Amino acid sequence: MSEQITIEKTYTIETAKQLKALATPIRLEIIKNLVVPQTVKTLAAQLEWEPTKLYYHIRQLEEQALIYVVETRIVSGIIEKTYQARAYNYQIGSHLLSESEHPDEEIDTLLQSLFDLTRKEIKQSVQAGIFSPQAEPAEENGLLWRSTLYLTPDEFEHFKQKMGALLKEMDALSVKNQETAVSAQPAGITIAYYPTTTQ
Repeated sequence: MSEQITIEKTYTIETAKQLKALATPIRLEIIKNLVVPQTVKTLAAQLEWEPTKLYYHIRQLEEQALIYVVETRIVSGIIEKTYQARAYNYQIGSHLLSESEHPDEEIDTLLQSLFDLTRKEIKQSVQAGIFSPQAEPAEENGLLWRSTLYLTPDEFEHFKQKMGALLKEMDALSVKNQETAVSAQPAGITIAYYPTTTQ
């Protein structure tokens, strides 16, 4: 039995339980790979995990409506479910961390999960020979860069608007390519820009 569910472009995390369910590296990987509907068995092979180790994480994501069951069938007398991510992208509600009883812990958990996944993907790309952080600018197939920008408030606002517009444009292309199953090169992207309290 299958259920037709349209995957959302962006879903906003609105509760602490949803944030907690999502904020682990393995669950971020599960979400990323479930843009295409999969069974736990096929997902486990893709992630190189034992299927039994994934069921707990799948259940936590399903309970918080971050993924859905889109098909159920009987295979050798056992119920096999096919899962799909709720959205292509997930964002955190602006109120969530400010209203939390333990914001420091939740920020730490979220940042650790995001950067753990980024670190893992970069290491895999370096090992596969498709990315070199030390490449010359003309040979770059990616970018690994950290800096502090000194901008006036107007310049920082201009920067945010340009970055926002570019990200929206690329995100729309990414969603379109996934919806139409176009053969496209996946590229990890982790961006953080924010005012700082130190010089």
